[in-house]
Amino acid sequence: MLGLREKAMDALGDKFDIREFHSAVLDYGIPPQFIVEEKTDEMIANGLADD
Repeated sequence: MLGLREKAMDALGDKFDIREFHSAVLDYGIPPQFIVEEKTDEMIANGLADD
């Protein structure tokens, strides 16, 4: 989980929002790790697309 947070922070820089990260990975209960990774990647892509 910490590695995914760092990945998102590195990718998004100032756009990183810890609340959005928590929502992206925790809104689905306790999913398998690959789902958490997919949701983190989606959050990063959406954040970068806002440019």
